[in-house]
Parts: sequence; C-alpha cells; structure tokens
Amino acid sequence: MSAPAAIRNYPNLSLVYDRQVARTPSYETSLVKRMTDVSPAEMEILERHAVQILKLVGNELDEYCDDYQWICEIVLQEELEFRRNGRYRLSSFQEAYEQVYSNAELMRHYMNGLLMTQLWWSNHTNVFDYFEKSFIPRLKQGYRHLEIGTGHGMYMFPPALDPRCGSLTAWDISEQSASATIESLRRIGVTNVNVVLQDMFAADPAKVGNFDSIVFSEVLEHLEKPSDALKQLRNVLSDEGFLFVHMPVNSPAPDHIFLLRSPEAVVDFVKEHGFEVVDTRFEPQTGMTLEAARAKNKTISAALIARKSR
Repeated sequence: MSAPAAIRNYPNLSLVYDRQVARTPSYETSLVKRMTDVSPAEMEILERHAVQILKLVGNELDEYCDDYQWICEIVLQEELEFRRNGRYRLSSFQEAYEQVYSNAELMRHYMNGLLMTQLWWSNHTNVFDYFEKSFIPRLKQGYRHLEIGTGHGMYMFPPALDPRCGSLTAWDISEQSASATIESLRRIGVTNVNVVLQDMFAADPAKVGNFDSIVFSEVLEHLEKPSDALKQLRNVLSDEGFLFVHMPVNSPAPDHIFLLRSPEAVVDFVKEHGFEVVDTRFEPQTGMTLEAARAKNKTISAALIARKSR
C-alpha cells in the first residue's frame, strides 16, 4: 500500500511518514487513511509540524515512531474498558500518579507517542493550528505567558518564537515532562524559559503574579478537582488576559479521570467558573465527522478561548 501522491510534495512530512510506516507496518492502513483527502492547507500545517518534530526528536525518530504504536495500543485498551463500563478506569489523581506520573520510563513513552499524534491524529493537528492562528494573535505586546502541564512541549513553540512575548513560564508536576520541555525548547534555540516543578494548586497568586496568556491543554481530564483548577486559573490570569483550554471528551487514556460527554459541556463548565468564552473549535477524532463522533460518543477535542467574565 502506498501513501497518497500528494504527500511527496512535503519532504519533511514524507520522511516522518515513511519512517512511521517502516517502524509500525501494522498501522500503514490507518496512516494512509489519515493522509487521504487532506487539503493542501492542512498538508502545509502537517509539513510545518513535521519540521518541528524532527527538530525535537533529533536522532531518536525511530523511538518516537515506536512509542506512537505504544500509545495507540494503550489507548485501545482504555477504550475497551470505557465502552464496557461507560466511565474512565481511574477515579483519583493518586491512582494516576502511582500508575503513570511517578513512572519515568512510562512517561517517556507517553510523551514521545503524544508528540507523534500531532501528525497522525487530525484532531490534535487541527487544535494546534487553531491555537497558533486564533489564540496567539489575540495577545498583547510583551505578554506574560504560562503553560500548565507542558507534556511534549510543542505548545510552547509559538509563544517561544513570538517576538511579542515578554516572558515564558511552564509549570508541570512531572520531572520527566519538565525535562522534556527544557530539551525541546533548547533544540529550537530557546533558553529563556522558566520551567518550574509546580503543583498549580499550591501556587500563591500573590507570589507568581498574573499572566496575560495561559495555556491549559489536555489537563482538565487528568484532574480530580477540575473546578478548583479553573478557580486557580482565574486567580492567576490578568484582567485583560486570555486562557486557552483544550479538553477531549469521551477520550479514555491511562491517566484520564474527569469525564465530560460533549464539547458544549466543556464550554459550559468553563463558563460556570467565572469565564467568558469568546471562541471555540470542536474537532472529532481522526476519520470521523463531528456528527458521527457525537452520535457514537467518540472522542471530540474541545478547544476554547476564554477571558475573565466582566
């Protein structure tokens, strides 16, 4: 089976695609489907992501491709559990910490695999594009930026490369994730970032100050007390600042706890905690329309831009 011919016009994407197929041949059918009927505009986005990913992975592309298969297999196991029981397997943050976050080796595979989903899962590709094109341009000159839960570090790239950004801070509770973020940014030439091992709930707003831009991508679903998280985000967001939230619904994973059933429920949840939602983007999982994903209770990535309610 061969890749769609159009992909060959994008050298970096072609390189990563070919390596992924070579390392995980059982995924070739799904990868061909992913690359079929992709618009030229999305191909340009994927090519740009491929350039960034190649910088991030260095000489370890094979390992990242292998870890993509690892994360797909883990998510499939969680999906089967979710379909049987109608809920996520875990119910407490302590369980997630013991089973996932405290395991450095597992976290490495997890973060590596998630990075590759920026190419191979269309919802991840499109939400990141939305972040770059709809969120970043709203920010004021000299903005003070914070990301909480940096994961693979890719969401730090746009503000890190934006000359209007005044300062760059990252909080994470995982030492593995924090180290990965530092290394990711170093590989694109960014060293002026303050990466802190910080529990967001323990942060003192009086000491950390207010941020003009906060990214909270794929974090809410990991939390036992998501309401407290949104209250804290409001405490550290400046009065004129913007918050970017990305939360998948109906999305089982080995460390997901908080379940919402529709993207509208995500919007309502954010509004209930003192925010005005000014824009939204809903992206269904790869290969599905939004209508089909709703009907079958499949994963939908809900992304939104919010500010403090006036």
